[in-house]
Amino acid sequence: MAAAPPNQTEPRPTAREAFWIAVQTAVAGVAALLLYRAMHLPPSSAPWCVVSAVLIFQPKVTDSRDLAIARSLANIVGAAVGALTASLLGVNWASLGAATMVVVLLCYAMHLDAAIKSACACIAIVMFTQSGNVKTAGIERVVGVIIGCVVALGITFAVTMFQRATSHSHSPNQPTPT
Repeated sequence: MAAAPPNQTEPRPTAREAFWIAVQTAVAGVAALLLYRAMHLPPSSAPWCVVSAVLIFQPKVTDSRDLAIARSLANIVGAAVGALTASLLGVNWASLGAATMVVVLLCYAMHLDAAIKSACACIAIVMFTQSGNVKTAGIERVVGVIIGCVVALGITFAVTMFQRATSHSHSPNQPTPT
């Protein structure tokens, strides 16, 4: 049996809990894709919607909320810096390196540490877009990420509300109703 990572503060979920987390994560990804398609958005950014929903979904609402906010803001920073850098300096190793440094520092200053990697990935995705229009690629990426984050938050919230409504919330000091 593998040891838990040293920074893990909560016990691993049981097999049953892991199954339900898997179901909910899959629902988040599929729901994000269906919503994205229903909005008739460009198919090229659909993967970012699904990836965001899957990465953001967490069993606890506060965890999902914090990740969604950080990922959304970090992707806005990454897309903006990537598009601006590509427009002004072109796409080459120096502009990619400069954009990455700027994004890491901006995310650090904005306390978006949990999403710095996402912001950096966004730079490369936007700068190396196959469509040739970095501004459009940046906007599409951000829209896809935000839709995925919102869907994951909605599912997390719905699951939490369902669990609260169906759980036995009697405290040990209260008599059970008969």
